[in-house]
Amino acid sequence: MKQLVMIMIILQFALSQQTQEGIPYSQIHGMINNDHTITLPELNHDVLLEEDMFRGMGTPYRYGYKHEVQYSPENAGIFIETNDGGMIWQIRFISRHAYAISFEYNNLQSPVGGKIYIYTP
Repeated sequence: MKQLVMIMIILQFALSQQTQEGIPYSQIHGMINNDHTITLPELNHDVLLEEDMFRGMGTPYRYGYKHEVQYSPENAGIFIETNDGGMIWQIRFISRHAYAISFEYNNLQSPVGGKIYIYTP
């Protein structure tokens, strides 16, 4: 049993999110553009806390609120051409009074050699 637990712990670290060090090309070359900013709807924390008071037994505590959105390079953000002929897609999100913002995405594809950076300014 002890070995199984150790294997599970090792797998957790081996298969978890990988963080790559580096600085986005746009920051290195001063290409930050805030022209396309999406402000997410503001939440009423009091209403959420009241909802949480009536959650069912065994229901996990709420750790966030999920905004269901469908943003993509086809319908949001801006493209900036780099000096070497590459392209950067930039999009900025603001969530007023949020403690944190996280992202879930699917069908996100980066071209060969491309990089994805999600960062705070």
